Amino acid sequence: MVHILRECRAWNPEAGGLQPMSNAKPSPREAAATDRSALILILEYVEAECRRLGADAAARHAAMAAAMMPGNCAPRGSRLN
Repeated sequence: MVHILRECRAWNPEAGGLQPMSNAKPSPREAAATDRSALILILEYVEAECRRLGADAAARHAAMAAAMMPGNCAPRGSRLN
């Protein structure tokens, strides 16, 4: 017999296994902060990989892009590399 789940479930060992997932959506502000954090993390990864491969100019560009993300303010006169 096949049972079709009508709701999403998540594994929660503290609650004893599969539990219904919350359908609560994050606020637009929380979603934007999460997106921004994810983009900065990706740019930091790109910077590190560029440095590892010896592409210093590309690494500097990735670092500059991360520093220029909205909400990030580099101090005046600082070098972004």
